[in-house]
Amino acid sequence: MQAVVDGLTAMLGLTRLVLPPPPPPLVSDEAAVAPLQLQVAGLHSALAGTGLWADRPELLAALKQRHLAAMRDALWAASGRDRAWLVRPLSEGQLAVAAGAAHLLPELWGALVGEAVPRVAARAGDRLMQRLRSAAGAAAGGGA
Repeated sequence: MQAVVDGLTAMLGLTRLVLPPPPPPLVSDEAAVAPLQLQVAGLHSALAGTGLWADRPELLAALKQRHLAAMRDALWAASGRDRAWLVRPLSEGQLAVAAGAAHLLPELWGALVGEAVPRVAARAGDRLMQRLRSAAGAAAGGGA
């Protein structure tokens, strides 16, 4: 799913989402995840701006939630905070979290590949042309 999200990000002309450096041990989870939340919120806003899933906002919300969770999980893995998931058997709470995170994945994947990528790709050319026209207009106006 990350490759598809990276492709959408590129087509929208956004900066690729990157993990911040692993946080020191005493940094709270909330503080460590805050930069990720800002990046994911920017992508969410850009996708919403294309009108993607305007009739099914739960898919856009699920994508935002799943993408943030994937970025957070990668950050925790890099910092060693994910060790609780390596202990087997998983607790009831961990099983509930895992099941809840996977709930919309099949529908979300189909919607990403079947709808989001074609829609964003079709609009990416329009966005590029608008930027080029704006730049040309600014250059022409600046030379007067």
